[in-house]
Amino acid sequence: MNESEGDVLTTVQAAKILGASVGAVNKWIDEGDFPNAYRLNPSRPKSPWRIPKGDIELFIKKRTQERGYFYVPVQPGDQVQKRETKTEVPPGDDTDEEQAKDELVQLELIGQ
Repeated sequence: MNESEGDVLTTVQAAKILGASVGAVNKWIDEGDFPNAYRLNPSRPKSPWRIPKGDIELFIKKRTQERGYFYVPVQPGDQVQKRETKTEVPPGDDTDEEQAKDELVQLELIGQ
């Protein structure tokens, strides 16, 4: 399934977006986490992989649902938008006050 160049990423590009190593991206491909990933030349076992952006988005959503968050590294020069949401600790919760935060600050990459 070949898509236009703007719709697919190399393993290096995917690794940068996901804040992971190229080896981790290759492992995730082998494990089926990017079901639509394909080799540029399927007849060559060492041919470079291409990963559709939609697979990356689904991977991030899945990991976020599993863990409750997904860490995306912010590079110098990236424009970010700060979004604050209030969180409350339920009465009777034994959570250490240092661990309980009144505010959760999330950064969103602009233009991504």
